[in-house]
Amino acid sequence: MPAYRARYLAHTLRSVLDQDPGPEQMQILVIDDCSPEALEPIVREAGGDRIEYLRQPQNLGTYATENAGLRLSRGIWTHILNDDDWVLPGFYQTLERGLRDQPDTVGAACCGYVNTDAQGATIWTSPPLRPDAGPLPDWLRVMGSRNPTHPVAVVVRRSVHEHVGGYYPPLNYCADWELYKRAATFYEWWYEPETLACYRDHGQNTTSAGLADGSQIRDIGRAIELSRQYLPADCRDEISSAAQANYLEYAFRLALDYLQASNLEAGLRVLNAGLELSRSPLVLHYLLNFLAQPEAEPLLSALPNLLVNLEQSYQRARS
Repeated sequence: MPAYRARYLAHTLRSVLDQDPGPEQMQILVIDDCSPEALEPIVREAGGDRIEYLRQPQNLGTYATENAGLRLSRGIWTHILNDDDWVLPGFYQTLERGLRDQPDTVGAACCGYVNTDAQGATIWTSPPLRPDAGPLPDWLRVMGSRNPTHPVAVVVRRSVHEHVGGYYPPLNYCADWELYKRAATFYEWWYEPETLACYRDHGQNTTSAGLADGSQIRDIGRAIELSRQYLPADCRDEISSAAQANYLEYAFRLALDYLQASNLEAGLRVLNAGLELSRSPLVLHYLLNFLAQPEAEPLLSALPNLLVNLEQSYQRARS
């Protein structure tokens, strides 16, 4: 558990301790990423000596802290739970039951999850990836083109991390997706349809911080290019093109949300970041459809600059 904020930490810890099978079967490790808040008293009050606590001497960021935790992990399976999320009763038991007899070729698993607001009320439920428990079919193409799960709902074999590596911290907003693509390239994934995990969206999450300035979109573009190095040659281009199309649509939708909220500056930044995702001529088609929306009227004055950015993007692709 990478920890930096105190506000939800006790609740997160209780969600794990309430289904703790004991130290013989589960290691619980909290790594304090040099938080300015006093986290150790919260950890000790919640779990005493049952929880291992380590404080980093300096702040490393979420993904570097998660890598530090993976290096200290001892179990067969690893689960990374951020300090503001939580798991529902049965999370560990259900996944353990499903994975118990699976071969080593199954390297990861995920379950259903929900997004909640700051108070814990459900605002979105993940759509099922299959109707029942079992292996996820054609999973590399699915995961390669978009991320349909969330770290709160994912467990990964420790041996998989040893094989494909940990998180790539420079991808500050999508290193989890990039890691999952590596895992899906070499291993099968198991799925449990039951909703067993909760992601709390309170506006101060790492992802939330990178939306308005386009950082998340640009990191997604870097992740798409990075995965070309290891995706199988016979499907590399297909998967990469599908990912670019999916996240281009996402970027336009996000930009429109900002415009509807009267945040013209954020909408323009996100739109520019989206235009960098793909070199396909379809980008111009998407852009013109986007500008035809009533909410996009304030951006029409910026159209010349957008087209210049688009042409520069094509020139970089040709070179």
